[in-house]
Amino acid sequence: MALGLYRTRNCVDYDRTVVPNRPTIEVTVEAPISRSRISFEAPIDTGFSGYLLLSQEQYSRLSESELPSDHFLTYNTVMGRVQLRRSPVGLEVNGKRLSSFVETPVAGLGKLLVGRRVLAGLRVALLGPETKSCLLEESSGK
Repeated sequence: MALGLYRTRNCVDYDRTVVPNRPTIEVTVEAPISRSRISFEAPIDTGFSGYLLLSQEQYSRLSESELPSDHFLTYNTVMGRVQLRRSPVGLEVNGKRLSSFVETPVAGLGKLLVGRRVLAGLRVALLGPETKSCLLEESSGK
């Protein structure tokens, strides 16, 4: 696939409450049955190979159809192997709808992160000097 011209959309300031500053994107999660929606400004974590990691509290609000435990994924972390519960959801990022999952640890509190399995479906630019993360859309070149 040839690279083309892109324009930035929905640029979000990095999270400046941590050092170094952390890139984030705006994500809306929709539960599959009730269609309830929750929006987050979620940190991007290319070191997390999963989907959208949530705290236990956030997960309980969105996990209407949790998969059986034999479908939970296990990830290797610096703290060892961690098994995550997971539930299907719809995600919306910059007007683009994606089928995805929310995940949270079987044991532990969890936290908010967007992982590589979600990022693989998006075009994201990290503008370090400007401390902004932007979603990209193809430009007609005009």
